[in-house]
Amino acid sequence: MKNTDTKMDDPRKISTSVSHRILRLANKSYSLREFSRKVTKALTEFSGADCIEIRLIEAKEIGYHSYCINDMSNLDMKGVSRFGSHDSNSPELSDFEWLCTNISNGIFDPALPFFTPFGSFFTGDSSRTFVFSRKAAGQSEGRTVHIEIPFTSLVIIPFQNGDTNRGLLIAANSNEGFFSEETVGMLEEIAQTLGIAFLHHNTQVALRERVKELSCLYEIARVASKSDTPIEKVLKKTVALLPPGWLYPDITCSRITLDGDSYSVNDFKETYPKLSARVVVGGVNRGVVEVAYKEERPELDEGPFLREERNLINAVAREISLIIEKRRIEEEREELNEQLRHAHRLATIGQLAAGIAHEINEPLANILGFAQLAEKQTDVPSIVRKDLQKIIKASLHGREVIKKLMLFARQAPPGKQKLNLNNVIREGLFLFESRCMNTGVELKTVLDEKLPEIFADRSQIYQVLVNLVVNSIQAMPDGGILVIRTGVVDDHVTLIVEDTGIGIDDAVIDKLFVPFFSTKDVNEGTGLGLSVVHGIVASHGGTVTVESELGKGALFTVNLPIAGNSPDENPELSLNA
Repeated sequence: MKNTDTKMDDPRKISTSVSHRILRLANKSYSLREFSRKVTKALTEFSGADCIEIRLIEAKEIGYHSYCINDMSNLDMKGVSRFGSHDSNSPELSDFEWLCTNISNGIFDPALPFFTPFGSFFTGDSSRTFVFSRKAAGQSEGRTVHIEIPFTSLVIIPFQNGDTNRGLLIAANSNEGFFSEETVGMLEEIAQTLGIAFLHHNTQVALRERVKELSCLYEIARVASKSDTPIEKVLKKTVALLPPGWLYPDITCSRITLDGDSYSVNDFKETYPKLSARVVVGGVNRGVVEVAYKEERPELDEGPFLREERNLINAVAREISLIIEKRRIEEEREELNEQLRHAHRLATIGQLAAGIAHEINEPLANILGFAQLAEKQTDVPSIVRKDLQKIIKASLHGREVIKKLMLFARQAPPGKQKLNLNNVIREGLFLFESRCMNTGVELKTVLDEKLPEIFADRSQIYQVLVNLVVNSIQAMPDGGILVIRTGVVDDHVTLIVEDTGIGIDDAVIDKLFVPFFSTKDVNEGTGLGLSVVHGIVASHGGTVTVESELGKGALFTVNLPIAGNSPDENPELSLNA
């Protein structure tokens, strides 16, 4: 410690005060670089040394921090020692680095005059030759050491930084014999406090980073918990929550890219040093989360970023993946629920339709029969005959509705046989052509002449064709083009009915095959046509789909299994259905 002419306070009290100061600094929210700078400055002021260096030694690397009176610039942690540029990891260490390594490893001989009982090395003349015993050298033979440093007086004090990490406190002065035994003893006490302070600081930093990480993840989870929030809005809010979770929030910018769409804050640029993590959903790389600093910062664990920040960005990427996966599962579940509700409605209405058909069929048959008998009477006035004809016509129409109800309820057993779909279409052309001509619709057919046979009920397939064609004609009140097409896709025969009519709204498409749903006026349709189509096609093991755009028409596609692939001919298909 420097000697002065003025009266000094008790040195022990001063060292205690310095220890308290170091511990108070450890409680503040300083980075490791800033904390080390303040500690080395405080130790320099206390000891009077020209230079103080703290070395933090981990398993594979050494971090240096020096503070020198004549050089006010500060080296970052993991920088270069002020006592030489030798690599401490090199097999050929300088004598000074060899000495530091032995001291940090606890290899010393307390019998030598330049060692203290606690393993600290000190000398008032570093230019002299030091002879180390076998015990102090840690080898079978002793070693002669020449310390080549730009300082005369030197103290090297070991301290423990946690259970696995170690440290060295190095003090130096240009004057010969500067450090007394008393000063060395006080520096040893301070060094032990220093080890506690660094451990506490590291714990505090880890705790603060963990709190920031948990706060960031909590806010992201809170945003994602609102299932009605669009995913784009979730990502915009998430990217804004990232900067506060990093060490330098004021200069932090972030970006999330998902499926080619980017969301960023604080003017993110590609040239910034950045940390990134991929967003992987279902094993597929969907995007990336990136965080960058807009200004250069000291090297830490991964570039200018902390180890905890790597963990945080990985956690954020996983959270985004879970959000997307959860949304997909929710959409699929809602779709399945809607299909289940639709199937339940079909089953319920089918049971109702069967009951109604049976109840109405008998009285309707009586009405039709008696009306036909009355019409055959020769003495019936012409005006009454006209009324009877209206009754007969209405009864026949009612009977057709009942047939549709019976088909929908699957009360009428299908009589399946092998048939060619083209033949069914040709048989119905005479009916379609006359109606199309009357409504200004141009009818076109594109039939695959090599169409394989299907196993189906001829009358029911004919009814499917009639219902689809009538539906398309009604969608073209001012005329248009109607195309009937057949073909083969995989192991199915396809029937396509396409029109250039008014089209179907997206909201209506989902309800097209629901029984009794109709967009027509009350007296223009029963709402059973397409539901009957759906029921017949389903009973044949096929599918029916629709594509449409408002103002541009609609396209209905019916897929029916080729003969030999039907459940009736292949029992295995029935078992797997």
